[in-house]
Amino acid sequence: MTFGQLVRKNVVRQKRLYIGYIASSSVSVMILFMFMNFVYNPAVVGGYMPAGARMVMLVSGWLVALFSVFFIFYFHTAMLRLRGQEFGLLQVLGMTPKQMGRMVIRESAMIDGVALGLGLLFGLLFTKLFLLAVGDLLVLPMEIPFAAPAKSWLVTCIVFILIFALEGALMAFRIRRRGPKHLLFSRRSRQKPPHPSLLLAGLGVVCVAAGYYLAIAQSVRTLETLLDWWSLSPWWSSGRTSSTRRSWYGYSCVCVGAYAPASRC
Repeated sequence: MTFGQLVRKNVVRQKRLYIGYIASSSVSVMILFMFMNFVYNPAVVGGYMPAGARMVMLVSGWLVALFSVFFIFYFHTAMLRLRGQEFGLLQVLGMTPKQMGRMVIRESAMIDGVALGLGLLFGLLFTKLFLLAVGDLLVLPMEIPFAAPAKSWLVTCIVFILIFALEGALMAFRIRRRGPKHLLFSRRSRQKPPHPSLLLAGLGVVCVAAGYYLAIAQSVRTLETLLDWWSLSPWWSSGRTSSTRRSWYGYSCVCVGAYAPASRC
């Protein structure tokens, strides 16, 4: 059996373990690819909509990539615990740590290549639907034309190739550092309880406070708009009968309702 055949058999044998990972990674690639198709769409770049909307979509795409990093590294940490006995047995049978690292890198390259290809394929299929949804959400007067610029392909491929390469190298490094005994009893080893972090706690408080501030600021802005409309009612209704006032009261509510969507936009 050649080294490549061993890698392929390992992937096929662990297919149940990798199916969920491939599906989740493909979804991450698909979402980032659709966001990049919107950001680098020629109609959007040419001033089809405000630059702020394009910047929001760009930041959202990078957030997707950031959360993908956390998910991928967490998965490979769990996989190291699940396959620790297999790796330890291979070392006992004579496989060197260097060969073990090569095997893990080649397995990761095979799986991540499938995830990247599927993500790009489904992203291309759903880009048109995504552009329609964004146009409807932003209440655009015209439909965003379908486009898959070369820059969106390039950015998506570079981002996820770097992520996959980094996690594969880190996984191989961690396996090479551990001996057969540690790998064979990896499932029995207890995980260290997480230690509190003042930095993460402070960051969480800042994020929550920023969220409440934005929510309150938006609510105050909406309330000011409503008060402006209500302040017009006495001026228009002065000198009217009570029935006329009641009818104009309904008309002012209609005006507020008609103005509210514009104020939100």
